[in-house]
Amino acid sequence: MCTVIMSKTIHIDATLQSDLDWAKARDEAQEADLILWSIDLGLISCLNHPLENEMQFRSLCLSLQHFRETLLAEFEDKTEGVCLYRGSPDFREGFLWDENQVQNLQEWIEQYFLREEKLSNEIGISTFTEISHDNLEKTFAGRRLLSLFCRDAVAEYLELLGSALPESLQLVLEFSSVDDPMMMAELTSRDCFRNFDVRESFTSPTATVGICLPPTYRCHPSHLSLLRPVVENWVQDKIPFRVIPESDLTMEWHGLDELVVASSAMSGRGNRMLQGFEAAGGKVTLLA
Repeated sequence: MCTVIMSKTIHIDATLQSDLDWAKARDEAQEADLILWSIDLGLISCLNHPLENEMQFRSLCLSLQHFRETLLAEFEDKTEGVCLYRGSPDFREGFLWDENQVQNLQEWIEQYFLREEKLSNEIGISTFTEISHDNLEKTFAGRRLLSLFCRDAVAEYLELLGSALPESLQLVLEFSSVDDPMMMAELTSRDCFRNFDVRESFTSPTATVGICLPPTYRCHPSHLSLLRPVVENWVQDKIPFRVIPESDLTMEWHGLDELVVASSAMSGRGNRMLQGFEAAGGKVTLLA
């Protein structure tokens, strides 16, 4: 006789602080065999203050601790994991700015470009101190950088929030697609979400072709202009593919026949891993 496992995603709106919402979640949990809890913390567009606001962070942590001590404690034996975010991976819209965040942005951009000459050539801003989110919003390249900065900031915030839950618990992020396939590949890179199970329908685990995504600090517009047409063609032709961060090549190339790479963006270690992929029978297509 075949046993049917009733797996259920149970949503909790932690922003409402409503006992009725938690009671409903408990009723649903009693009927399920396996549970993925989806907790709405209001990230990112529904927050009232910038990420560095301490009182706001404490309030979100208290919501997670309440969940841990009540529903999770009661149904831990049939909990698959906890989803801390569902929605777009582009956190730029709705991101709240203050002086601290602008300074963080300037420091992030400086680490990205290193030299003001390169900054000027790529996004038309002369000095690092001139950088603001308003200036970056004016160009496509600037908006991309803003999206990547906001991704990194939110990823760090999610890591901190996750520490309010048991270490053994699987933390999940469910990302919807954005219109730009190359941007989607960058924003959902597992390099930035190491301690999360990132779920998205954009790529396929059974694909036989893929691109190697360079680390953010090495991936500049010139490299993206090489990779973008490849990804867009795969999406248009409905060809399944994978996006593998350079750091994970040896762990994730299993099942791939071909890797497409922006050669000048690869590190020395990355190039050595590509040689290993070729030695194992894979094809590397270098774009330059």
